Amino acid sequence: MILYILFSFTVGLEGGMFELKGNDIVSPSFGVFCDFYLNPNLNYCLSFERGKATASTRTMAFMYDSLGRRQFFSEVVGEDFEHLSGNLSVNWIPFRIVLSPYLSGRLGFKSWRFVSGGEVVTSLNGNEFEGLSLSLGGGAGIRGELAGFIISVEAFSDFIFSENKDWVEGFGNGDDNEWTVEYVFRLGRDF
Repeated sequence: MILYILFSFTVGLEGGMFELKGNDIVSPSFGVFCDFYLNPNLNYCLSFERGKATASTRTMAFMYDSLGRRQFFSEVVGEDFEHLSGNLSVNWIPFRIVLSPYLSGRLGFKSWRFVSGGEVVTSLNGNEFEGLSLSLGGGAGIRGELAGFIISVEAFSDFIFSENKDWVEGFGNGDDNEWTVEYVFRLGRDF
């Protein structure tokens, strides 16, 4: 039995596009990451990213009229959509070549909110358009090394466990589970 012990790490910056499917939100995102290599074909990555976009999503909301009937309307929610996410990924690199492909699985959190004038947007019934949700995802990428720098391009999809049935009373419909697509470019330095 051979025990392979290697510990090295990469730290760097990342940037890309974050798309929240179903809500018509596309946001640039920027952040930091740290990769930990425990053997040649497996590494763990801790990443944090933040993004902000003009809110273009529409939501169905309702209010009660004087006779107690629900009146539905559609409206743009807030001026901006802000998000912050943190992820712990496991990357499997099947073989090391000049440009190495890899597969990734990750567990993370997504904090998001709609804001207008610096304040979180609320519904007619007082519910706030913000949340913190768990996410589970996977993706693929390709990485290479150049003069001690690691360059990688990745594509991810995350399922966000964000269903909230309590929102029916505030927004006219439930907040369903959602999913994202994300494209990331990373530049890091090996240590």
